[in-house]
Amino acid sequence: MRSCKRALTLNPVFLAAQQSLSRILLDTEQLEQAEASYAGDRTYPEHFWSLHQLGVVLSRMKKDAGAIEQFKRAISLNPRSGASYFSLGEPIPSSTANQEKASRLPRRITKRQLKWSRQCLAFIAA
Repeated sequence: MRSCKRALTLNPVFLAAQQSLSRILLDTEQLEQAEASYAGDRTYPEHFWSLHQLGVVLSRMKKDAGAIEQFKRAISLNPRSGASYFSLGEPIPSSTANQEKASRLPRRITKRQLKWSRQCLAFIAA
């Protein structure tokens, strides 16, 4: 962490040092500092990975609305980011607006899978 801070004092726009420092803060569960670090990246405010990681931090802090917003911003900048799409799915079921829908989802999947399994068994038996 010290080397990242030193690198940033020498070159405040060094993205790799900023990202490394932010990641260390995230990995050590210093979430408030990690949020400030990712959100404070004013040199590259539209860097998709910074937005994605800010979404991860906000999700861990249970700030679901903010996390969803950051993941969507990251996806708008890089629509091929599978990590951002995957991470977007994590806070959505826990948001109060989607709890009822999320609670019904596994039953729908189970019924569909059961129907498919029966069709496969009927095909094999024939």
